[in-house]
Amino acid sequence: MNDFIINNLNYNNVLNDFSITIKKESFVTIVGPNDCGKTTLLRSIENIKNIMTVIPKEIIFETNTLENELLINNIDINKISDKWDKRLLKKQFSKMTEKEIVLSQIVLAVESNKDVVFIDDISSFFSLNERKKIWNIIVKKTKIIVYLSILLDDSLSFQRLYIMDKGKIVMEDEPQNIIIKDNVLNKIGLKLPFMVDLSVKLQDYNLIDSLELDTDRMVDKLWN
Repeated sequence: MNDFIINNLNYNNVLNDFSITIKKESFVTIVGPNDCGKTTLLRSIENIKNIMTVIPKEIIFETNTLENELLINNIDINKISDKWDKRLLKKQFSKMTEKEIVLSQIVLAVESNKDVVFIDDISSFFSLNERKKIWNIIVKKTKIIVYLSILLDDSLSFQRLYIMDKGKIVMEDEPQNIIIKDNVLNKIGLKLPFMVDLSVKLQDYNLIDSLELDTDRMVDKLWN
């Protein structure tokens, strides 16, 4: 597996000299406001060899069950992660909820033989805790996995954070180094997660001396 590299991609007057380099076996997220080009990016790369994309509103299956989808894609059902909900395997897609449909497509993509998986925003289908459970399963996969979102809430679960605005990557770093730049993120139109926002404000008032995301530890620091 190689690094995933895009250089100066222009597409549909939405992506403007879009460039990104993602190291092999990375687990990263691209966060940007609505209409910055995230889904357009997925559409521009979805037919590239060794890439699989998950776009929740555009899911189309070839068969009637997840088990059959795995089989026609030459995926050994016995080797998929035991942490997935195996009840989905034999359930007909026509009887699934929207959430189950999206999860089925994620399972299919992550368990596929593709080297790179891009997942478009699933925050309207899954709560933050549900998304974290998904990330905990797929982070162990030896492939490049990229999650695209309008929310910064998930970013601390990932190894690297890319900020996208107006069709290009404008910031790149470890998540904790980016989310403290609240003024820049606010100008782009991104809202800090509550605990991050609170922690940054408390640091500004010298009430705490470092970023704290755990509620109990935050209370202990304030009381002490």
